[in-house]
Amino acid sequence: FFFFFFFFKQKTAYEMLRSLVGSEMCIRDSYECVCKLINDEKRLNEMVDLYYKVVEKARAGTLTIEELEKDMNRSMEMNGMKSRMPRDALEKSYERFTSEEAKASTREEIDKTVREKMKANKAMLEDMMKK
Repeated sequence: FFFFFFFFKQKTAYEMLRSLVGSEMCIRDSYECVCKLINDEKRLNEMVDLYYKVVEKARAGTLTIEELEKDMNRSMEMNGMKSRMPRDALEKSYERFTSEEAKASTREEIDKTVREKMKANKAMLEDMMKK
């Protein structure tokens, strides 16, 4: 058995404030990205097309986690986000895209889901900004 001990440095009030301000900026930036996407039909359709191509790869059995990572990062760039998808989120997305339910999805169903998720994300971010 191995035991690992982690020592955490206690943050100063300044460091805590700075990280809170960073979180608020991230929420605000994400909100602006979602609003732009919801109002940009061309970009929204491009995102739906990208997700549909991922589903087609999953149907064909050719979707790899590395390929999904490229597609998801492209999706995030389309949303104006500069960050990359964390590995655990990527693995969960891979499970969802390779599920039988996802493989059975039509483009219209994906379109509806993407639009609903964008509206839900917008509402969630609005709630977070109120707090």
